[in-house]
Amino acid sequence: MFKDESDDADSPTRVPTLAGIARKLAREKGLRLDKKQFRVYQELSCTFLLDVICKESQNFSDRVVEALGMDEEGSDLQQLIGELKARGGKEQLLMFLTGMAGAGKSSGITVAQTFCFEFCKAVGIMWRENAFLFTAYTGSAASLFGGRTTSKATYIAKDLKNITDEDIRAFEGVRILIIDEISYMQDKELLKMDKALKKVGDRSKPYGGFNVVFAGDFMQISSIGAGINDQMWHPKSSGHFENTINSAVILEGMHRFKDDLRYGELLQRLCGGVYGGSGSLTEEDVELINTRTIGRNGLKLPKELDGDHCYATQRNDERNSITAGMFKEHLRQTHPLSNSEHLPPDHTIMVEADVQPTVHNEDYNHGRMMRRVLELGDDNVRIDRKHVDPCLRLYPGAHFMCIDNDDLNEGPLETRRGNGTQCRVVNIRLKDVAERRIKTWDDRKVWTISCKDVEYIEFEKLTGGSFRMTTSTRTVNVKDNGKDMKCKMTQFLVNSSDAVTGHKLQGMTKDNVIVVSWQKKINWVYVVLSRVRTLNGLYLFKRLRLKDIAMPESFREYLAFMERMRRTEARGENPGATQS
Repeated sequence: MFKDESDDADSPTRVPTLAGIARKLAREKGLRLDKKQFRVYQELSCTFLLDVICKESQNFSDRVVEALGMDEEGSDLQQLIGELKARGGKEQLLMFLTGMAGAGKSSGITVAQTFCFEFCKAVGIMWRENAFLFTAYTGSAASLFGGRTTSKATYIAKDLKNITDEDIRAFEGVRILIIDEISYMQDKELLKMDKALKKVGDRSKPYGGFNVVFAGDFMQISSIGAGINDQMWHPKSSGHFENTINSAVILEGMHRFKDDLRYGELLQRLCGGVYGGSGSLTEEDVELINTRTIGRNGLKLPKELDGDHCYATQRNDERNSITAGMFKEHLRQTHPLSNSEHLPPDHTIMVEADVQPTVHNEDYNHGRMMRRVLELGDDNVRIDRKHVDPCLRLYPGAHFMCIDNDDLNEGPLETRRGNGTQCRVVNIRLKDVAERRIKTWDDRKVWTISCKDVEYIEFEKLTGGSFRMTTSTRTVNVKDNGKDMKCKMTQFLVNSSDAVTGHKLQGMTKDNVIVVSWQKKINWVYVVLSRVRTLNGLYLFKRLRLKDIAMPESFREYLAFMERMRRTEARGENPGATQS
């Protein structure tokens, strides 16, 4: 499994090798690993094999014995274990995998999963779907690989007293637990996850004795409302995250920016050299970014942008304004004026929510309340902290974003979606008894319908695959001119995503990003700038100023944390890691 065999190692009749699988995926899928990505691949694969040896030793077949290089008595077992450990395998791997945006944090994990699957298939070891349990803190990231949200999968959101035998059985067969987007995770959630996993696994070991990969970039945006004490890396936290890590890999590749390495090096300086490069962002760097300001040197925003694109905003009211403006332009180009004799085209329809009063709304006339709610944007209407649009503007190709995780684990991978999943409208299926009405919007005639008359909306995910969505009924909080009220709303749980706030942009890769305004926080600026692959894909409505993105005082603490992680990376282990 270690030797570098010729390509016939990829044959299904032979036991796969680490080098052979890496070559195979590079050849077939373009997954070419750099040195550090290969280290991730090797450490995960060797840890997986150690887990197999520990847990499956009573069920070894001749094929497994031969593949592992042991004789029938297993006299070479200790030598094999020593070799696996020398290559980074651990009896319990607790890895911190980080790097700049676009560094390829998922690549090594993907190749490792492929190797482990092919190895098990070749030697006759049962492969379980949860052997690599992929989770992510955000639903959109989890939906990309058919995983689950970390909160649900590791019982963070559950009362620990209510963890059942079924919950324990759900972790049977888990060999590697991956947690993505860890910048969103708070220290108190990490501690609760530790307690929960101990209840389903080994109570004497951190995280229940499971191998865990914490993947993410703490330079990106943290969870809303999180303070310094909530940051897992900060010395004012419990310290549990750092004290349990026994492997660190800090990727320095710039795979996302391979077509514009100068731009990637600029982003390295924006991060203060934490992820490679040297120095800090300079006035010259900011001036280079500002060459992409619309109106400067004749730069214009193209009427049609090539590839995937979106507007980046700091506030939801800005996002609503851009959505309304783009829809107004769409109507101007395609729809008749309100005083015209012509009917509006069928390709566009507005879907209105069904709004019903609750016991808290006796003062509201139902008809008046419903009309008023439909006039508001999603910035004024929320399900908990999630915005929901009472009036959807639908036409083929329009961009939307899912806002819940109800269908994250349902159906085949290509149909799954979570909170933040990006998609486009493909088709709108109306019920047989549906009644369309013509309404005036921005002085144009538009077909309008109640959501209750729509059978489903079909969406295409930007990452591939499609799904059909039906309505959901929720209690929503409505803010209107300083007044709060609650009502029952039935609607499709998507929002327009022609414009996206920074928190929702995190994790995306775009061909073009149009920045509407800047939030004076380096994490926000970094996330927005690093979504786009090249400088030429960036457009600014407002210039960036260096003084607006000064490093926060806590950055010194982060630099110190990352230096300790680099020492852990260099040693290949953390001698101070606790095992309790």
